Amino acid sequence: MDEQWFVAEELLLSIIGGEDDLVLENNFILIKADTWSDAVAEANRIGKEKEMEYTNTDGATVKVRFLGLRNLHFCHDGVEHGAELMWDKLLPASVAEAQAMVSPVSEYGGYEAAMRREKSMERLKKHKQES
Repeated sequence: MDEQWFVAEELLLSIIGGEDDLVLENNFILIKADTWSDAVAEANRIGKEKEMEYTNTDGATVKVRFLGLRNLHFCHDGVEHGAELMWDKLLPASVAEAQAMVSPVSEYGGYEAAMRREKSMERLKKHKQES
């Protein structure tokens, strides 16, 4: 069977110092597998590899635990530029409610890190041009 692409939603729980300070991440992981069952097994293997324990910069012990998969999505279009990787059906009560679901760019996950990276790349490019 030809390999297929899937997107697994993995849940990673970080316990920081104790059970009063928790962070739950819902990560979307790209998986290539021959079958749905193989994709589930591979996603679980990858998630378990992410379990760790470390001391953060504040001196607190952080325990990262893989809780399991939240969902597994089949990528019908495969993986290429513009491909639909996954979808979700939402049922707004009105057009206004549907329009309100659109987020400004500044609220996208990773926006701040991307802006810092782009500014850093611009400075590096400018520095190379001046050299």
